[in-house]
Amino acid sequence: MNNLKLKIITGFDDEQKYTIDAEEAHKAYYLFNHPEERGTFNSGLAIIGKFIQAIQPDYNATMGWNKTYIPDDNDWEIIRAKGIDNKLRDFLQKGKKLSEIITDRSLLKLSLNELDNDGKKLLCLPENNKDIQEQIKQQISKCSICKGEGFVIVTNENGSVAKPCICQKPI
Repeated sequence: MNNLKLKIITGFDDEQKYTIDAEEAHKAYYLFNHPEERGTFNSGLAIIGKFIQAIQPDYNATMGWNKTYIPDDNDWEIIRAKGIDNKLRDFLQKGKKLSEIITDRSLLKLSLNELDNDGKKLLCLPENNKDIQEQIKQQISKCSICKGEGFVIVTNENGSVAKPCICQKPI
C-alpha cells in the first residue's frame, strides 16, 4: 500500500491509460506543460508531452486491484480511511507545483521525496551523481533573496543580525 500510483491518460481507450509511481508526478506535469518535450518514467513508459490529456490518481493500482475492477462504496471508505485519497492528491499538487518551478530537466530524474516543496533545493543530495550536485549548487547560488551569500541581514530594535537564508546555502 506504500506504493502510490498515478494514471497518465492519453486517450479514451483502456490501452491509453498508463500507470506511473506517484513519486514521478512532477515529470508527468512537466511533460503536460511542455508538450514538445519527451520523457521516460521508471515503469518504462516513454511519452511525448502533447499526448497527455490528463493525470489522475490510480486507485486500482495503488490498492493492488485489477484495472478493470470498479470500486464500490466500501472500497472508497477503505481508501478514505487509509488516507490514500489525500496522499495521492498531495502528490498531484506537489508535482504540479514543482513542474512549474523546475527549469533544469536533470531535476526530473529525482523523485518528489528528494525535492522540497518549493523545488529550489534538495532534501538529500545523491552522493554518486556529481552532475546533479553541481547543478543544484549553481541554482542555490542564484538565490534572489541572499544573492548567493547564504544569509540575509535582519534589522530589529536590538540591531542588525545575519540570519541564514531560506535557500539554506552554507554560509
